[in-house]
Amino acid sequence: MRISVKIILLSIILLEFGCKSSTEPGKLPTPTPYISLNIGDIRQFVEDETNIIHQFVTTDTTRRIDGQKVFKIEYIMFIPDGTIWTATLYYFFRDNYYIGTKLDTIDEDSENPIPRNSRNKFDEQKIAQIFPINGDSFYRSDEVTDSEKVLFNVSFIDSMTTTCGKFTNVAQFDMTDPTIHVKLQIFYAPEYGHIGTFVESEGKKGKLFATYIKTGEKEVGEYIPIYLGKKDAYKEKQIKHNSSFWGQKVFSNN
Repeated sequence: MRISVKIILLSIILLEFGCKSSTEPGKLPTPTPYISLNIGDIRQFVEDETNIIHQFVTTDTTRRIDGQKVFKIEYIMFIPDGTIWTATLYYFFRDNYYIGTKLDTIDEDSENPIPRNSRNKFDEQKIAQIFPINGDSFYRSDEVTDSEKVLFNVSFIDSMTTTCGKFTNVAQFDMTDPTIHVKLQIFYAPEYGHIGTFVESEGKKGKLFATYIKTGEKEVGEYIPIYLGKKDAYKEKQIKHNSSFWGQKVFSNN
């Protein structure tokens, strides 16, 4: 496959401060989320050049074995040759971060399932800050060796235009994964969430943009039907790769 941007739902909120009036106490405006976790949310992305489609649908909530409530997202990557790669992903918010997680403490992705790292039993990964701070940085996971730490740097750009339209006050997360030599620039817009990613890997570059977003009552872009016929007509596989285009390390749909 060409530089498939298999490397994706990030979520952040832009915090704006209001000015105080000289006659009455000032009020802070309600923070605007940069991504949602609502059952029924749908996001589709298309890679330039390859026309690979990536789809995320928030389908339900469930709980980890320790009781933590998480949202369940079904991910599909549709390749034009008919191959469909799938994964089931789980996310929640905590301590100003949007976090990916597994449901159990057992690493079912290994050939012989074993308990995960005792310091990070659920393979939690910070995907984004909920309230991003310009110039700030954070590690995806602190419970790994220094050589394996994946760093996110936060900044903002004025605007970005995709097939869904023009978005302003866009947050940018620059991510470097030293383990696989991949660099990502991941972009999020107020209310709409993840709108695009630029990828650089082994001297090659790729781009991926949102073509359809449905979040809450908002809907932009045009939905692309993936199942053009019966599902069993396609070659379906579980996805396995190190870094997704939204910055998470994903192994399979456990």
